[in-house]
Amino acid sequence: MMNTSALEPAEYLRRLFDDAEFSYLVVVAAQLGVADLLAPGPQSIADLSEAAGVDAQSLYRVLRALASQGLLREDDDQRFSLTPLAEPLRSDAADSIRPQALWSGSEAYRRTWGDLGYSVRTGQPAFDHVYGKPFFDYLAEDLALAKIFNDVMTSASSDEGAAIAAAHDFSGYRRIVDVGGGHGALLATVLDRYQGPLGVLFDLPDVVQTAHGAIDRYIAAGRVEKMAGDFSEAVPGTSLMSTRSGRSGAVSSVATRSVPPCKCSSRR
Repeated sequence: MMNTSALEPAEYLRRLFDDAEFSYLVVVAAQLGVADLLAPGPQSIADLSEAAGVDAQSLYRVLRALASQGLLREDDDQRFSLTPLAEPLRSDAADSIRPQALWSGSEAYRRTWGDLGYSVRTGQPAFDHVYGKPFFDYLAEDLALAKIFNDVMTSASSDEGAAIAAAHDFSGYRRIVDVGGGHGALLATVLDRYQGPLGVLFDLPDVVQTAHGAIDRYIAAGRVEKMAGDFSEAVPGTSLMSTRSGRSGAVSSVATRSVPPCKCSSRR
């Protein structure tokens, strides 16, 4: 975070715009897979541009800009290498933020934020205004964007899951329904820690159909079942429900809440 104590207000605001512009450089690096290309070690701009299929001089300018902020390192032979700051851009990093970078750089994300004024004026979703349909209806038609979005959800759930599992005692519940659970990363983390509860991965049909990952072993063991549906219409009865709150169409937080007793199975 920038130190604002010595900045004039106008300069502070200018730097906010600069930060937004710099984020596009990070997005481009993520889209091109630069961190993955540099994972084996330093690479020349000629090799990198050939591997990425882009213009060498343009890529060089992007990488030098990233290096100026410590994300990359350039040596005397104009070869680039990763720094610890850029490691999370690798697709195989345990704390990878590449899905978030791809989501932030997607056309849907940029166009929706670009129409924020519509939401402020009308109180209605900008996404629906831009694309003529609700967000999840659009995702069902754009499989590439849906994959990016689901990867973001999985990444966020993986990051937060351990803290949630440690903060709340899930041992007293028979059945936990992860509503809008994506690929089941949060549910899998909870079941890792607590051996008693069963789980339900509840999401839209196209999401549930393609959900794979850490949750697979619990499905194979009979502890988790997939269930397709729309939470705006109905959710399965359970003793505990977990859900996510959205921010700009992406994942911002995870919270748990008990379902009223009339819609729950009983606690043990």
